[in-house]
Amino acid sequence: MPWPGSSILFDRASSFNTAGNNPFVLRCDAQSDDAVTRLRDALGDELRRAGLRPKPSRTPHMTLLYDPILVPEHLIEQTGWMLRDSH
Repeated sequence: MPWPGSSILFDRASSFNTAGNNPFVLRCDAQSDDAVTRLRDALGDELRRAGLRPKPSRTPHMTLLYDPILVPEHLIEQTGWMLRDSH
């Protein structure tokens, strides 16, 4: 799948409340949210073409761990990487 390069930058951390085993995640800045959403949509299209049914996700994030402790959203030192075409 061709993909134009995009920077993905995380600037916040928090937990999603799932009433138990809560995912602790890094959240993207607004520009990265758009890039991740476009990538997720493109990957979902390819998975559907292959006969699979990907689960929808509304919030671009990267899960680091699962824990019963809930961590409120807070700013972190920005970290990230560059998404590039694998060809």
